[in-house]
Formats: sequence, C-alpha cells, structure tokens
Amino acid sequence: MKKNKENFLNVYSKNYKVGQNKRCARQRARKGFCYRDIWEIDSWFLQIMPRMLEKFKSNHISFPIWTLEEYYDKNSDDILISKDDFCKHLYYFENKKLYEIADKWCRNRWKEILERMIFLFDESTNDDNDYEYQEKCRKEGLELFVKYFDNLWD
Repeated sequence: MKKNKENFLNVYSKNYKVGQNKRCARQRARKGFCYRDIWEIDSWFLQIMPRMLEKFKSNHISFPIWTLEEYYDKNSDDILISKDDFCKHLYYFENKKLYEIADKWCRNRWKEILERMIFLFDESTNDDNDYEYQEKCRKEGLELFVKYFDNLWD
C-alpha cells in the first residue's frame, strides 16, 4: 500500500509540473515571458540567446553593410572603384566574380561573429568552467551583442 501512495505522489508531482509548464506556456504566448523568466532574467537571457542566435545564423539571408566596407578596406588595391560605389552598387556590378567573392566573404564574416557570440554565451553558462572564465565569456559576449545589436535582423 505504501508503494501505491508513493506512486500517486510521483504522478501528482509530475502533474503539478505539467500544469505549471502549461501556465508558463500560456503566459509566454500572451505576454512573451512568464513568471519564471523574470525570477532570473540574466540566466534566462544566457540560456535563450544562444539558441535564438543559432536559429538566426542558420536562417539569415543577408549580411550587414559594414561587412562590405570591411571587405573593401582589406582588398581596396584589387577593387578599381570607390568605396561608396562598391558598397552601394555591389549587386549591379558587371564583374560577377567580384560580387560572388565579396558576397561569400561577407556572409562568412557575419557567420563568424554570430558563432563567436553563441560560443561565448554557451561558455558563460557551462558549469564545467570556472567562474572567472564564465564571467570573461559573459562580458565579451555581451559586448559583441551590444556592438552588433542593430545588425540582428534579416
């Protein structure tokens, strides 16, 4: 009989958790967050953001314009037009090879930055790392996030 009571308590415990999860799901659907999320906004952010950035990285179709400027600065000797013309009219170039090379370089550069942010946020929540390393990763990840915040759109 005691065994049945323990099983009942376990089932009740699971049902309670399911009910709370449903409550959170409703709150997230209605408000965008739930009561659990605001208990520890810092932890929530560091757990959610790498997954969001990973999805963004795999689904984005464009790259920020500053990557073109960076490409131009590194390869200005090979490009025979002004920086403004290069950045504004890249898609209209007759030189398709230059377009393809610049496009690939810019996409890879943006992907590297996103991967770095994902890595840093993941490392900052990894319990296998010591606190100082986690703090360093968290600070660097947030600095990158702030720096590229206006570019996180597609």
